[in-house]
Amino acid sequence: MSNPVGARFARWIATIASAAMAATAIVFTPIAAGAAVPLIEEFPTVGGTPNGITTGSDGNVWFAETNSGGKIGRINPKTGVITEFPGFSGSPFWITTGPDHNLWITEQDASKIGTMNLLTGEIKEFSTLTAGASPNQIASGPDGGLWFTEFNANQIGRIDPLTGAITEFPITAGAGPTAIVAGPDGNLWFTEQSGNMIGRITTAGVVTPFGPVGSTPAGMAVGPDGNVWFTEYGAGKIGRINPASTPPGAISEFAVTTAGSAPASIATGPDGNLWFTEDAGNQIGQMSPLGKMLAEFPIPTAFSGPNGITTGPDGNLWFTERRMNKIGRLTLGTAAVTTTLTYTGATTGDFHDPAIVSAALVDSSTTPATPLSGQTVAFTLNGADACTGVTGALGEIFGV
Repeated sequence: MSNPVGARFARWIATIASAAMAATAIVFTPIAAGAAVPLIEEFPTVGGTPNGITTGSDGNVWFAETNSGGKIGRINPKTGVITEFPGFSGSPFWITTGPDHNLWITEQDASKIGTMNLLTGEIKEFSTLTAGASPNQIASGPDGGLWFTEFNANQIGRIDPLTGAITEFPITAGAGPTAIVAGPDGNLWFTEQSGNMIGRITTAGVVTPFGPVGSTPAGMAVGPDGNVWFTEYGAGKIGRINPASTPPGAISEFAVTTAGSAPASIATGPDGNLWFTEDAGNQIGQMSPLGKMLAEFPIPTAFSGPNGITTGPDGNLWFTERRMNKIGRLTLGTAAVTTTLTYTGATTGDFHDPAIVSAALVDSSTTPATPLSGQTVAFTLNGADACTGVTGALGEIFGV
């Protein structure tokens, strides 16, 4: 018999409703309250090691392909069709949408900043002032410029999207800056991956370091709470820095559930939580703005090397799989959980006789229905005898 049960985040309880099974109940508790039941899909690219990913002004998702011979890619969120665009002289690494509605790209090996006009397809490139600077990540600033990190040069760069003029600002020697975002305080914030610090730079170029923090701060995003969040690749933690604290820069750190997962990039999701890629864990993690781990979701392809992550124009999360040359999409659908309960055993007489109760848990809101694996289940008999287990790959569980 099928028995629809509960809402997605509540404690779901189903009681076997027949005379023969009146004394038996199944209770199951899904992933932590506040977590989602996602669907992860993957779309193979032609190749090229996809890294950075962003939403374009044209309503598509765009990504940089580092080993593609100078290409960036576009994926249509409605169809999943991927198209590649050549023309860059270097190796595109990170990508963002600028205030001019065009795409802006870092080219690490060529030490250039590239841009592509989405209306005409025209590509332009601008060399950094410092040779071999190795620009890493790039973001739009509050002043109308594009700001980027220079990993090798230990500098923060700014490029004017109207003129292509570049300015560079030195930071701490050996800092190794990587991620950069525009903060809610009107400044730019960045990670110092080699120096284990968090940096802040004003639009006038005044730099202030904060920390130290745990090992290897890597990705960064502005959270829904007005704080700046970052990943700690080497420490297996997610960090938070408060731009408005007194004094500014109060840092908190929160452990990721899977030890050694190497959290890489981070983004604010459409559900108001923080979502991050786990390079070594091969998972997508979910954390609340209070720093509580909600869930981790395995990526179907093993050793995929998830890196960049962003919220797409379709309200889903999109991420790159750099090792396996794929683009992933995590859909936060509302689960309609259905249990199929089966009882095998005595229908009359002594209920001390052996009996088997089995259940299959699926999300029936998807087509086809998605099995809910990894769910903790408890069978109880007369409120006394009980057995527990975890649903398998097909959402199945048995109790004897």
